[in-house]
Amino acid sequence: MSIISRSLDQSKDIQNIVFGTVIDNKDPENAGRIRVLLDSFKYEVGNFIPWQKGNTKDNTVTDPYICNPFLPKLINVVPKVGELVKVIFYNPLAPELDKEYVGPVISQYNNIEYENATQARLFTQSKKTTALPNLANFEYSKGLLPDINNITILGRKSTDLTVKPNDVLIRSGKVDLKDNKKFNKKGSLFQISSSPVKLNRKTTPVTVNKRIPEPINNVVIYNINSDNSGYVNVYKLTTPKNTDNININTDLTNLISTPAITYTFSAETKDVGISYINQFLSFLDNKQLKDQNTDTGIITINQPVNGVPYLLKPLTNDPKYSTVKVFNVTTQGFRTIKPVETQLVDTNQETLNASIDYQNYMVALSDMLYLLSNETAIPEKGFINFDGINNGFTTDKITREVNDKTEPMVRGDQLVKALVIIINAFLNHVHSGFGFMSVNQTDEIQELAKLRAELNSLILNHKIRIN
Repeated sequence: MSIISRSLDQSKDIQNIVFGTVIDNKDPENAGRIRVLLDSFKYEVGNFIPWQKGNTKDNTVTDPYICNPFLPKLINVVPKVGELVKVIFYNPLAPELDKEYVGPVISQYNNIEYENATQARLFTQSKKTTALPNLANFEYSKGLLPDINNITILGRKSTDLTVKPNDVLIRSGKVDLKDNKKFNKKGSLFQISSSPVKLNRKTTPVTVNKRIPEPINNVVIYNINSDNSGYVNVYKLTTPKNTDNININTDLTNLISTPAITYTFSAETKDVGISYINQFLSFLDNKQLKDQNTDTGIITINQPVNGVPYLLKPLTNDPKYSTVKVFNVTTQGFRTIKPVETQLVDTNQETLNASIDYQNYMVALSDMLYLLSNETAIPEKGFINFDGINNGFTTDKITREVNDKTEPMVRGDQLVKALVIIINAFLNHVHSGFGFMSVNQTDEIQELAKLRAELNSLILNHKIRIN
């Protein structure tokens, strides 16, 4: 590549900008300078003393390869050895003297960590090189490429900073470790946003028709085999469950044992088999079951079954059971043989109203989040030493000190629920005349036992820690 101008005497063309390959980037003065071998240079690198800027007494250039950064020093982008840069001449007639560089030149965004000077010329006209796949054509690359409508600064490996019209987004870990063309969906990000539309929540009291939870005492499981034989088993639950706590996907292993009622049949077709199941369900629903051989199969009653609703489910989920008789489908997603009862209850209804105003928020996302203060400490753990963190926290620093001197955050709503359980148990704590706890407190004791088992995992968020 070159940009050519005409000299004042119009006798020859002059190159103002040329490509070059970085041969050294360790500036002893830490001024961001690099040494570049230009495409058009006639000198041999070994003939000069590195980093000796200027002319000798006999007007010989001591190091013609030195280039200063073209960008202001507050923007630090130093190319790596072997990368391609563009070099700009102050005086094209004396290319050994003052020169400035812009770079590195990178062909594609996924090569931002490093790309050799040859491959980097892919989209230039100076040299032909092997074409690379277009990342925009791959679904797994979405998230890697900057949006043309935003301002983006890319880090050297897996980081970027994006300035959008109403958001600032900082990301780390965006590149898959095994394939730099793939976007890593589990990276970390920090987002600062100001939406021009503000959503206001409003809560108003309303009266609604709400389902009354009923205890499920029995489970009905039906099945049709490939030869159209089948069965229906009615089980008594070893522990009755509220309709809010059981559904067709619940693991029933520890809730059922021997069937209380069994019905077996053999049908000519699948549809006939399903009609047999529906007939049995009608008998069960209307309390017409008895121990007998029927025209369709054999009903065996091992123990009487009372109480509705029943949980009704196939042995395995299969579309062939779509015509099995269902008396009610509740909002909980499970099927029962009797319609559930409802009652009018007072509750709160939430609505959202939009207004033209800024809605400001910040979001931090990562596998682990640490919220740290310079001025606070957990008494028995002591203060965190923040010396030497000018370049950020290292993994070793996090693992050895920060993690040990922080504690998990508390989930507020879960803590309130736990306190309510404890307070209710205390307020309702009653002893009989013999000093034994009232049998009416069994549910509260079970809630307390469950709460004790879940305290560490439910109330504490171990992935968000504070000091």
